[in-house]
Amino acid sequence: MLGFAEDADRFDDPPLDPEFDPTAPAREIAAAREQEEKFRRIAELDPDRRRDILVLREILESDPDYEVRIEAAEQLAFSVRRAAVNALKGGLDDGDPRVVAAVIEGIEFTGGTADTAALVPLLNDPDPEVRRLAAEAIEFLE
Repeated sequence: MLGFAEDADRFDDPPLDPEFDPTAPAREIAAAREQEEKFRRIAELDPDRRRDILVLREILESDPDYEVRIEAAEQLAFSVRRAAVNALKGGLDDGDPRVVAAVIEGIEFTGGTADTAALVPLLNDPDPEVRRLAAEAIEFLE
């Protein structure tokens, strides 16, 4: 299976400013007082824009709230860009199996055959749900 995500740069996406630091907007979202506000701000990010993919990746890899990390993974799963799949892979080593499960589901939805290699180690994960989801995703993507 080739996968849903594409490498094509056919998107109306301005060039990324080399000075752009995705940690700044990620910190702003993390500083929001209410979780619903964080979710709203994540939903406003466009998972097909390079800049927003970097912000979502930063949130996925660093936000202290597992539910916010899941929300970032789910937003990345809506993308058709290869960079979003790569960003999702950054969450496969999250310490919370609920986040890893959301990441696996995102990769299954947007990834392709080449992404199965990143899922294979999860077949030995201590969490049975992670193992089950990884096996299903691998089967689906092959």
